[in-house]
Amino acid sequence: MINGLVVVLFQWPAARLAARVGIRRGLVLGCLLYAMGYFSVSFASAFPLLIGSMVIITLGEITFSPTSMAAVANAAPRARVGRYMGFFGLTEALGWSVGPFIGGKLFDRLAATPAALWGIIAAIGIVAAAGFAATTRIRGMEEREEDGNRAL
Repeated sequence: MINGLVVVLFQWPAARLAARVGIRRGLVLGCLLYAMGYFSVSFASAFPLLIGSMVIITLGEITFSPTSMAAVANAAPRARVGRYMGFFGLTEALGWSVGPFIGGKLFDRLAATPAALWGIIAAIGIVAAAGFAATTRIRGMEEREEDGNRAL
């Protein structure tokens, strides 16, 4: 319920923010919000704190999701946008499939140390943010970033 409520309340403002900051910065911000939200779960000793973690994670989601789709659309040659989006969806679904398995294995080994468990998950977001921040050129993004930002 919290996730849905935050999406309803903040999807539009997040899209407007992403349009102002640009695709690359939106990707970085989304990854960092994910990382911060997931790491904060390790300190959530009460339900209200867990709700706060969920809000941060959802803010990462509503920042990253539309921005990542705009990045894929902008990076694709105009005649192959559908193929690029299809491959993007496939790899995203692969993450949804493999993620719970990896998370389960991490939980089996690190349940007694929540900071390590959630820290590893947060580190993935930080590595992704660093990768997006280091990206200096994605084919076609510079020419079409303005158009992609308007679409957000």
